[in-house]
Amino acid sequence: GGGAARASSVPASAAGYPAGPPVGAASGASVAMEDPAVQLRRKEWELQVRLAKSFTMTAMRGELAEEDRVWLPWARIVLALHSELERGAAGGPVTPDEAATRDATIRELHRLLADERLRVDLLIARRMAEQNAEMRRSIMDGARDDDDDDDDDDD
Repeated sequence: GGGAARASSVPASAAGYPAGPPVGAASGASVAMEDPAVQLRRKEWELQVRLAKSFTMTAMRGELAEEDRVWLPWARIVLALHSELERGAAGGPVTPDEAATRDATIRELHRLLADERLRVDLLIARRMAEQNAEMRRSIMDGARDDDDDDDDDDD
């Protein structure tokens, strides 16, 4: 069925993207002087944010397929972390207590995102195993049909 097409609706984190934004890469940083590895991680993070927004907006409109609702916790954590990071990048004076609270919040969101990424990876592995099993069944059924056709030719 449509199982193979579903693999493309997997969150970016499950496709080997980083568990969060690159450390020390503010969204307004100069891209020209940025290390290529950091630049790649920033682009990957931006992709995760776009995917997370897409999943949540589609869900809010009631258009997200039931089987894709499992990605929503991941999407919500990505957006929460993105929001915290953007708030921090906006600058403005903060007290040491506010900075400590923000840092603790960001660390906790990173931890939650890492946990969620493991869950997503497990879900993807299960879906891939199910798809592989279905393909094997289909191949075996086709082979049996071919054997039956060969037996009919012998008569």
